Amino acid sequence: MAKSFKFMGVDGCPGGWFCIELARDSEWQITVVEHTSTLLAAASDMALVLIDMPIGLLESGRPQRLCDQQARQLLGRPRASSVFPVPTRQAVYAASYPDAQIINRRQVGRGLSKQAWNIAPKIKQLDQLLQNSPALRKRMRESHPEVCFWALNGKRAMQFNKKQSLGFTERFVTLQHYCAATEDIVAAAFAKYPRKLLARDDVLDALVLAISAKLGSNTLKTIPRQPPLDPCGMRMEMVYADPEILPQ
Repeated sequence: MAKSFKFMGVDGCPGGWFCIELARDSEWQITVVEHTSTLLAAASDMALVLIDMPIGLLESGRPQRLCDQQARQLLGRPRASSVFPVPTRQAVYAASYPDAQIINRRQVGRGLSKQAWNIAPKIKQLDQLLQNSPALRKRMRESHPEVCFWALNGKRAMQFNKKQSLGFTERFVTLQHYCAATEDIVAAAFAKYPRKLLARDDVLDALVLAISAKLGSNTLKTIPRQPPLDPCGMRMEMVYADPEILPQ
């Protein structure tokens, strides 16, 4: 099989999953897919997919994943708040938020934020996808947009909240340094999809993931340096591209 030179960034959005595909040349594509079954097809010929959604999940023991803890330390205040505690696998599969609270507290000794519960359906979709498609685990890796922005911004966290106009501009300018098509991609996404399907910040989040996948395809760094595996054999990690170690 020929080696793929296409890379994808994926971010959860109101319409499902927003995907940005970048090729080794200047070609790019954008799409919103509703479910991970379609996401699987979209990612099938990618060399690397970075996704902003938890993959490796705790089931017992420590109250939080080491990657989440270290990412918060790396970002510092106030961006650390963008990394929230991830539900346990059992809580993700719970039937209701109150049930998830009880389960999470029983498994790891802490409750569950409403924010975390709100994305539980997407975590569940992704968990089912990767459990049923083990080969995809090597090509689909968990990342975090704010960690990627931190790395591309000279190891400095973004100053402003991404939902503010200053925060949007700050991130947009950072991306332009690494992707000449940034303005075209963002404009196309805004024109193609209404806000009820795709939020403004979702576009930049997916794009920084796609750029990081393309830049760091062979030199990704991980948080933590030696990621542990969850009980299903999935890495509990966040990955990012470090411009300081990219091939010349």
